[in-house]
Amino acid sequence: MTKSAYILAVDDDRDFLDIVCDRLKRDGFMVATEPDGAAALASIEKKLPDLVLMDVQMPIKDGFATVAEIGKNPKTKNLRIIFLTNLGDAAPASMEINKKLAEQVGGLGYFKKGGDMDLLVMEIKKVLNL
Repeated sequence: MTKSAYILAVDDDRDFLDIVCDRLKRDGFMVATEPDGAAALASIEKKLPDLVLMDVQMPIKDGFATVAEIGKNPKTKNLRIIFLTNLGDAAPASMEINKKLAEQVGGLGYFKKGGDMDLLVMEIKKVLNL
């Protein structure tokens, strides 16, 4: 990478954020974190990231509502977003519904937490054209 991409990871699970951040930093990314959608919106106003990794279920403001709000702002509407979530664990049909909703609000990807981090990094690089 010639320029280190700036990624904002948003999740209320601190342990998961630590794992994701450690991996992304090892791959040369600059990473910031926020615990919920409201904090993410404030952070995005201060510094626009190259990509947002967004959890779906969080306190204060969930991921879908946060991304919908991002899409309404002319400054942030083209922000690249990948959802990370535990939703859809039990039923593949639920997972497909959640993927479609993620796409409708502007998500470019939808990954299960605890999945293969190599695949996540590959998807991030693809979305960022790296």
